[in-house]
Amino acid sequence: MSTTLDRIHAWIALSTSDTRACGMTWYADAHAFAWELAVEFNIGTDIAAGIIAALSPACDWEINKRQSREMLQVYAAGKSRRYFIGSTYPPQIRKAWAIRELQDHRADYAEDCVKDAIDSLLGPTAWKTRAFFDNILRPDTSRAVTIDRHILVALDCDRRYSRGPAYAEVAGVIRKAAGQRRIKPHQLQAIIWTTYKHLSGGGQTEELPF
Repeated sequence: MSTTLDRIHAWIALSTSDTRACGMTWYADAHAFAWELAVEFNIGTDIAAGIIAALSPACDWEINKRQSREMLQVYAAGKSRRYFIGSTYPPQIRKAWAIRELQDHRADYAEDCVKDAIDSLLGPTAWKTRAFFDNILRPDTSRAVTIDRHILVALDCDRRYSRGPAYAEVAGVIRKAAGQRRIKPHQLQAIIWTTYKHLSGGGQTEELPF
C-alpha cells in the first residue's frame, strides 16, 4: 500500500515540464493578481488576498478571480452584499465582505495585525482557506500548505484530512517532500494540483498505477 509520501513522488514523476513550471510560479502569479486588485480598488494586497481566499471554496480558480473582482466592484459602487452573487457558500461570501470592510477600518489596527484580523475572519477551522490566503499573500516566505479537495483525491486522503491534526499531518509530509526537492511547500502542492487537473481533465486519472 502506497504512503502519502509515495504518492507525492508518483505525482511528481507524472508531472510535465509545463505543469512543473506552472506549479513553481502559481502562487507568485496569484500574488500578482491580488496586487492588481489592490491597485485597482485602492485596498491592501492582504485584503485582496483574503477576499480571494474567502471566495475560493468549491470554486474554479478562474471563476474565483473573476468573482473577487466582481465583489470588489459591487462594494466600490456602494451597494449592499446582496447584489453580489458568488459561486461559493454563503458564509464564505459574508467572510469576504467582512474582509473588505476591514480595509475601511485599517487605521484601527497596527499594520502587522491586519493579517491576524483576516485570519480571524476566515475562521480558526478554515485550514485550507487560511493556508491559501498565506500562500497568496507571502509566496516568497510562506510555509503553509493549501490542501483542497483535489489534493485530497490526488493523495488518496478522505475528508477527515481537510482539517485539524490530520490536515497538519498531510501538510507536514508535503513540507518534507518539498525539502527533499529544495522547493517551497506551496510550489510542490501546486505542481501536484496542476498535474492532477491536467490529467483529470483528460480523463487519465482512472488509469494511474497507484
